[in-house]
Amino acid sequence: MTDDDQGWIERSLQGDHEAFETLVRRYQRMIYSLAYRMSGTAADVEDLTQETFILAQEHLSKFRVEPRFIPPDGMVTATADSK
Repeated sequence: MTDDDQGWIERSLQGDHEAFETLVRRYQRMIYSLAYRMSGTAADVEDLTQETFILAQEHLSKFRVEPRFIPPDGMVTATADSK
């Protein structure tokens, strides 16, 4: 995670919706690609990507402060399994 990411996360936790939108824009392509590889169908990818970011926002305070903003282990898998 970059210092910028940490700042966006902190602002998001304080209720700044634009800060979370910045994180979504920054990591959307990575999550979309992962969801596509996991689902194998284009029809489900957008839903999985959106659900992943919804879960990420709900659990933002649990994110590890490490090199990159990455959802907690299993978040994308759990989202894909719920389909």
